[in-house]
Amino acid sequence: MTDKDPKVSNQSQFAELLKDYKTHLNNPTVITAGVIGIILLLLGIYFGIQNRPDIKININKDVSQELSSKVDRVTSENSDLVERINLLEREKNGLNERLDDLEEENSDLKDDNIDLKNELSNSQEINEINSIEIAEIKQINEKIKIEIEEKDQTIKVMQSELVSSSEEIDGFKSTMNENGSSLEKDIEINNMEKEISGLMEQAKEGEALTRNLQKEINDQESEITQLQDEIAELEFKTYQSGGNSGLSSITKAGIQDLRDKIRSSNKPTYPREAKLNGTEGECFVLFRIDDLGKPYNVRANCTDKIFSRGTIRAVNNYSFEPGEYPLGKLTFAFNLND
Repeated sequence: MTDKDPKVSNQSQFAELLKDYKTHLNNPTVITAGVIGIILLLLGIYFGIQNRPDIKININKDVSQELSSKVDRVTSENSDLVERINLLEREKNGLNERLDDLEEENSDLKDDNIDLKNELSNSQEINEINSIEIAEIKQINEKIKIEIEEKDQTIKVMQSELVSSSEEIDGFKSTMNENGSSLEKDIEINNMEKEISGLMEQAKEGEALTRNLQKEINDQESEITQLQDEIAELEFKTYQSGGNSGLSSITKAGIQDLRDKIRSSNKPTYPREAKLNGTEGECFVLFRIDDLGKPYNVRANCTDKIFSRGTIRAVNNYSFEPGEYPLGKLTFAFNLND
């Protein structure tokens, strides 16, 4: 007789017990009894609470306190949210106002840009017209100067003839004094005196014409100076966009003429910040010059504003030859390689 393995025996018993347990659980009677038991338990708890008001009150208090705490918390959170919403709404309104301002500024800048373009176009057309007018006026002045020289020569010839005629009359008078007067001599002398008188009238007319021509030249030169100043003012306004390349040949010629009359000068200092940033630029300077050659009312328009202050300070220390000057004009270039 052989002994059975205890481990195998225990597993078999466990399997049978598990099978019996499942069968028991599937029994409707057992299930019904379990459900009834749970219901009775719940009813007992309910009626027990009903018979113990203190328990019910405590439960209600706890629930009420918890609900009140939740309500307070939700109310606080809701208040915070409302405040946050109001803040965001104000920020939104502020941003909308700022956006409107920026749009208005952008519109103004566009209008200014269009005006500047139109002004630049008009100034270029005016410069071309003025350049032609100045060239024509200069040609007229040259012709007038030639005419004045011719009149001067004519006057000199007339004056020479007057001297000769006067000497001749003096000779006749001397002869008459020596030999006595005669009718033919008197007639000849009268004719010569009339001729001299006519020459003198012509000389006076020539001198008056010379004065008129000289006045006309002075007026035209003043007009040329005024046109040159107007061109410089127009170019000054639009200089920032074009720099020295946008200046007319008339303005450049005026700048060179003024440079030839400088007695003392100091070059503007290169701004340190501009050097550090690698900024280059150009400046166009307008100013007036007194009789002693000292500048005043100095203005500078630069391609970058960082160069303006130092340029104005430098030009204020310039000195020119004494005299009368039109509107002073100078240009300066700031290059990192210089």
